[in-house]
Amino acid sequence: MDSKELLAYRKQIINDAVRMERKPDRTLHFANYWTWIILDGGYKISEALHDWDIMEKCVVEFQRKYNFDLLLNDGVRNPVSIVEPIGQSAYEIDDEKEIMNIRDISYMKEDEYDALLENFNKFLWETVMPRKYNRFNSELTVKQFGEVVNRYNACLQYIQRVGARLRGEYGVPDGLMTTPMVQCGFEQMFNFLRGIKGVSYDMRKNPDKLKATCELLDEMALSPALSQLEKGTTGDSTYAFDLVFAMLGHTILNIKQWERFYWPSLKKVLDAVVAADKTLYIFAEGISGRFWEYFKDYPKGHIAIHIEQDDVFEFKKALPNCCVAGGMPASLLGGGTKEQCVSYAKHLIDELGAEGFILSQDKMISYRNDTNPENLKAVCDFVREYR
Repeated sequence: MDSKELLAYRKQIINDAVRMERKPDRTLHFANYWTWIILDGGYKISEALHDWDIMEKCVVEFQRKYNFDLLLNDGVRNPVSIVEPIGQSAYEIDDEKEIMNIRDISYMKEDEYDALLENFNKFLWETVMPRKYNRFNSELTVKQFGEVVNRYNACLQYIQRVGARLRGEYGVPDGLMTTPMVQCGFEQMFNFLRGIKGVSYDMRKNPDKLKATCELLDEMALSPALSQLEKGTTGDSTYAFDLVFAMLGHTILNIKQWERFYWPSLKKVLDAVVAADKTLYIFAEGISGRFWEYFKDYPKGHIAIHIEQDDVFEFKKALPNCCVAGGMPASLLGGGTKEQCVSYAKHLIDELGAEGFILSQDKMISYRNDTNPENLKAVCDFVREYR
């Protein structure tokens, strides 16, 4: 197949795996690889994150070597260089140790909910932005802000360029980071405004205002996105899925907190996806099994959930109506033999099949020792040919 035919083929078997209306030709293989792509390409993390040409080389070479059906990460998850002209304090990069961390920072204080609820945009620009970017103040120059715009445009050009190459040269649909994505209000508070510690405190000490803020953020961001979905204007021929939803905040929630702060928003997303007859890819970090029952009544053919620390076999028993992605242990890819890795991949495919299952890694592969390149190549070659 040429790249155009391969792109159409991959989109078809992705649709078959998720829709579960007919058996796919083979089991899909998605790449849950992140900063490992940079290290495998022979570059330092800071080099690739500050040079889109280097990042493009890393991503394209990664696909050439391993030939996945989809890259969850196409190099744009951490565009740290964009905001550097106005300062940034969250990212910590250590090239010697080959690690990158994002610090848990609260850009909003516990007594500032009233100000946020009164005028969110004013609060964002006058309070949050100066705290997040230490040069975002009265001394900020037009030149500095203009450089942010220039770097943002360079990022957009990279996204268009690398996407076109992956589709045109390798027949790969767009990854998760460039597919339309929605986040609920709780995730925005958890990831950006209050942080893990702040939200954990507020759920117990300030629950009513946290709830009100989540609802406000949903109304501002979530509702317009779902409206576009209902109109059928979010999809594109280059996307493997119509919508992506990232679950991170659930990792700190018990059932009662989930039902109050999280589930109402996620339910809106799921209901809208089903009503519009679309497909949704949920990336669920950490452990999510205690919430599976909330998905069990949705009709099959709409929801794919990428799980990390949960058991894929238990998932399929609990949610036969949902497609599951994951299953391949990073511990095995990094510490096992090629034979062991291929044997386990075969076990997953034999037990779970190609319908309603996407083989991928059970964690975001970020550190060099997470995967032995020879093991990964052996698994990729096997999955692509195994019927």
